[in-house]
Amino acid sequence: MSRGSSALYIALAAASACLLAGCSGASNEGPRIADSDFDCANPSAQAKTTSVAIQALPLVSNGAIHVAKEQGFFDDYGLDVDIQPAGGLDKALAAVQGGAAEFAFSTTTSVVQAVEKSVPISIVAPLGGLAPGEYEELMADPEATGITALVASEGIADLAGLDGKTVALADVRGQSELTTRWVLKEAGVDAEDVEFTVMALPDGLNAFKAGKVDAIYTAEPFLGQALAAGGHVISWPSEETFQHGVASVVVASNSYVSENTDTVLRMNCALRRAAEYSNSNPDEVRAATAKAVGVPVASLATAVPPYFAQAAERADIERTVDIMVDLGFIQKKVDVEKFAIPQIFED
Repeated sequence: MSRGSSALYIALAAASACLLAGCSGASNEGPRIADSDFDCANPSAQAKTTSVAIQALPLVSNGAIHVAKEQGFFDDYGLDVDIQPAGGLDKALAAVQGGAAEFAFSTTTSVVQAVEKSVPISIVAPLGGLAPGEYEELMADPEATGITALVASEGIADLAGLDGKTVALADVRGQSELTTRWVLKEAGVDAEDVEFTVMALPDGLNAFKAGKVDAIYTAEPFLGQALAAGGHVISWPSEETFQHGVASVVVASNSYVSENTDTVLRMNCALRRAAEYSNSNPDEVRAATAKAVGVPVASLATAVPPYFAQAAERADIERTVDIMVDLGFIQKKVDVEKFAIPQIFED
């Protein structure tokens, strides 16, 4: 596929406009999986290699994608994968819609919002989420750590202390805002009394260090730096909101799914294998992520990779949909079958 700069700009601009405007004329009937004989257990049966691009973020939570490349899992399933740095979740989805990339990292929240607007995209593989029992352990053990955190400055003891304060989030009406609003609501804090500002995670960290914001939503490799700068965790918003299941996924456009089913299934299989390997080898996740991001491995020494899921549960995704309706992030419930291939629910 040609990725000339002019064509890429036009494709991304059109797709971004579609995402923002809601593609009101479109109808998302869900992914159509073509008949396929591909078997995850027999990758060597794949005779040809297919070149694809996947957009990912420079975070440990995307580590399984980098592990799949470093460990040759993509190669084993006949995929020559170009991992492209995503400029943000909206841009990653736009890249998939515009044809600049075949696959992209996203969050369940972003996918649900897009699908409600009739954007024809689908989850093709689960990625990061909560391990079985992780939420319960986090709530019971003060020393346990989560993946995303609300880090506050000295003098703010808990979520109630954010009343009247400024909090840096990573997105507008996305997963960081959703989970932050949810934990505030559960703590009895009116989110309208909290001032939210949006910054990329590195910028949020710098603003926190400079005392320009009172708290930040963050994740590794920035969480450890925020703690070293004198911050402390007052909430693990993703874990406290979702409690169980996947929070991040890999997506493709519905048209790509129907026209390239074998390739989609190979991506699904490769990422499942990477998930299993990554959960048993967290040092490899840190090493692969550090290499991809271009930072020393030592800088991620304390980073805790998420649990990488091999399958998703419908009930967990439905809980996310319900929370989004409750907080007004979407207007009506969206059927899970409309935005996920059946294989993401298979162990």
